[in-house]
Amino acid sequence: VRELMVTDPLMKELSVYLREEAQKLIGADQYPYKTGTSALLTAARDYVYRLITLSLAYRMFEEQSFLKESETILEWICKYPDWNKVHFLDTAEMTIAVSIAYDWLYHDLSPEIRQKAKNCILQHALLIALKEYKNGDEGSWAKRETNWNVVCNTGMSFGALAISEDLAKEIIDNAVKYIPNCLKHFQPDGVCYEGPSYWEYTTMHLAMFLKLLNDNFKTDYGLGELPGISKTARYYVNTVSPSDQVFNFADSPEDYPVYKSPVFFFYSKYYNQPEVASWYRALIQKHVINKKENPKWHFFLCIPWYDNAPSTVVTPNKLQVFYGVNDMMLIGQSTCKCNKCHSTFEATWEIESSDTTDHDHGMGEETEYLCTLETTCPECGTEISASMTVCEYPVGFLVPISHINVTPGTAQVSIPLVDFFDL
Repeated sequence: VRELMVTDPLMKELSVYLREEAQKLIGADQYPYKTGTSALLTAARDYVYRLITLSLAYRMFEEQSFLKESETILEWICKYPDWNKVHFLDTAEMTIAVSIAYDWLYHDLSPEIRQKAKNCILQHALLIALKEYKNGDEGSWAKRETNWNVVCNTGMSFGALAISEDLAKEIIDNAVKYIPNCLKHFQPDGVCYEGPSYWEYTTMHLAMFLKLLNDNFKTDYGLGELPGISKTARYYVNTVSPSDQVFNFADSPEDYPVYKSPVFFFYSKYYNQPEVASWYRALIQKHVINKKENPKWHFFLCIPWYDNAPSTVVTPNKLQVFYGVNDMMLIGQSTCKCNKCHSTFEATWEIESSDTTDHDHGMGEETEYLCTLETTCPECGTEISASMTVCEYPVGFLVPISHINVTPGTAQVSIPLVDFFDL
């Protein structure tokens, strides 16, 4: 890293930026302890950012102020009576924050701070995790098929490896066993069914877990070879628009920052995809260095993970098809005829919600999609509301729509064309 700080212009700028941002964290207010669902999640994520930033800055620049602030944060976190085990994402991210500082600063932390951190990782996280691995059902954070699985298992693995080799084997064995429950949904082309924001959340923690495995055990136990994982970074790169906007399907905001995660450097090295690294370097230069848009969280891991490999790829393919995304339902527009002024116009439907039940009809699950239409007559301003239920049963087949509910007396609304397909 220090050599690249001299020879690579972007790395030099990143190191300067790291130091500047670390200095801003000196003396920052601490988060008070709170209870309730996800009560500590914001605090935990900010502490991940602070302790990565400060610990890395101390390792690189050896300024005592960065070490002292890290100790202040660790001591504060360790005063919490717990890390909100009822919402285990809070616990997992707090464990990652403390474990990284504990590991990176181990020889320079005071013995008192080291012992407090070790005790909290054990009591607030690992002992709870061991019970969950033993007693949790398939909906448990440890075993479910969503981002929680990868994030929480990664957090527990970080904590275990930081403080106890004995616990590390049992916890990491369980993590390796259950993480594929989530990763199976990335096949065949690396698409995350939860959308791009949860793609970043899941793959960032997967990258951290794969690096932990390879750095300590020289293997990833086959996780990196699961179908779709090697393709996932390329998938994401190819779905970002020329204006750096994400394809925000599923549970993702449209303004999610594409430059947020250093995960691209990890996967570019792991799978020898230099075009991914080149693409991400350009994003960092444009958004973080030039515009000072600090994405925080894990961002400064882009320094130890930095990949300066040149790319021979000039432009991506004009069109690529990626398989494995959510089942897709397309709803055409409806023709509306206003009852007041008799004008005719087109209006668009939205899928409001869905509900899946397992009926005793012998053909599996039935899903009902509640669709709504809200519009205003462009001629007279009459407000028009309509709703309809689209039924999928069996999976992949739509029951013909027979009726639309329209606000009485406002308009006539035609039944739209609805098509359903599984990519």
